[in-house]
Amino acid sequence: MNYIKKKIQNFIWDGEDSKQFQNCFFTQNSEEMEKALGILTYFEIINYDFNWKKVPEIKAFLKTVLPNKMIEEFEDEFMKYKTKPILAKCVKKESLDYDKDVKRIWRELKIEQTYEVIEVRMKIKSGNHKELIRYVDKDNHAPSSYVPANLFIIDLKDIPSDYVITKLENGEVEILPKEWTKKNYIPTQHSFWEDFYEDENKAVKTYNQTLKKLGIINVW
Repeated sequence: MNYIKKKIQNFIWDGEDSKQFQNCFFTQNSEEMEKALGILTYFEIINYDFNWKKVPEIKAFLKTVLPNKMIEEFEDEFMKYKTKPILAKCVKKESLDYDKDVKRIWRELKIEQTYEVIEVRMKIKSGNHKELIRYVDKDNHAPSSYVPANLFIIDLKDIPSDYVITKLENGEVEILPKEWTKKNYIPTQHSFWEDFYEDENKAVKTYNQTLKKLGIINVW
């Protein structure tokens, strides 16, 4: 894949700076651009009014004007790039509450639906559940709250390589994507999750990049 196509692909994947993309695009040799994109596509892009457009709008525009063959090439690259998440199949919605000795129904869950897991907590000493998980909400890609692992069938025998198992100081065990662990993420506050819920740009960007890498967010 040549330099020009790679720049477009990377911007659609996880680019956040439209000005940087424009500067890169408009400083390229026009003949090389026409050769890489085709004359019609090249002219559609250079005549597009980027002013006041949000990044998602620009990405949507690019995907509508790029040749189908190029989109297919980008999709193939994405499939090679992505790994796989831990999966959990919901088998019930009712279990004990976190701390109270009463039954609770997790109404947001759907029986038989498979969820992508982004955190597992094990060997928890307090409360009614020794194992809790967080999954990704399929509608908005936001992380769920902790839910009991016994609501799901989860295969943890073959944990994907992009997750890391960590034994915490309190004896609990944590399974997280490696980009979010203390070893790999230097927080602005105290941890990756605290940064994320404070809307720290670094954490939000890391979160979204990880979901793309795991194939949970498919930009195509």
